[in-house]
Amino acid sequence: MLFKTGGAMTNAFIRAYQSSRTPLPYHEFMQRVHGELQSRGFSQRPQLSSSQAFNLGGKKFSITDGIVANTNPQVGRQQRRKIRPRRNFGSAGGIGMMDGMIAGVVGLSLLDAIF
Repeated sequence: MLFKTGGAMTNAFIRAYQSSRTPLPYHEFMQRVHGELQSRGFSQRPQLSSSQAFNLGGKKFSITDGIVANTNPQVGRQQRRKIRPRRNFGSAGGIGMMDGMIAGVVGLSLLDAIF
């Protein structure tokens, strides 16, 4: 066992990365990670994601080499739908704070007049 703690995917990833002296193409690296998982009885399927589009064909997997700057036309999260602010029921259409205070004063005046 590589580590006492850590997930199966983490350990398989490290074993696959350390198994080759030179960087492997992405598809071969992912096959090695999957093979490591299968050899230990796990059914997980490894997946890598990227916010950058790139060609998997000729690209080699490396943690440190080949880092490129972000070329996306927009950086950051894209808003997909407008989130409306919550409606404040205290001041829009219902009995608000001032309305409640006025009702309380009127109620106390009525009680004082009756008794």
